[in-house]
Amino acid sequence: MFCRVAEECRTGRAGSPTRFLRTLAELHADGWAHSIEVWLGDTLAGGAIGIGIGGVISGDSLFGRHQGAARVAVADMAARRLLGPAPARAGEPA
Repeated sequence: MFCRVAEECRTGRAGSPTRFLRTLAELHADGWAHSIEVWLGDTLAGGAIGIGIGGVISGDSLFGRHQGAARVAVADMAARRLLGPAPARAGEPA
């Protein structure tokens, strides 16, 4: 689902973000990049992607097909941050 959210985030943006998306997909496979999806029934209504290191997550991009859907994704990302950091990964700075 991460790649689908990343593709939706890039829709309508200028430039050539293919390399950036490929890098994000690699970071996701390694456990560093994350996505949040917002569903309205069976429809992906919005989402956000970000990179997490320890207790910090940077929201890098978001999208919304329905009013407020992107805000819900950001609020969910913030709530997850408040719940505490994800477990440390090998090689992660302390």
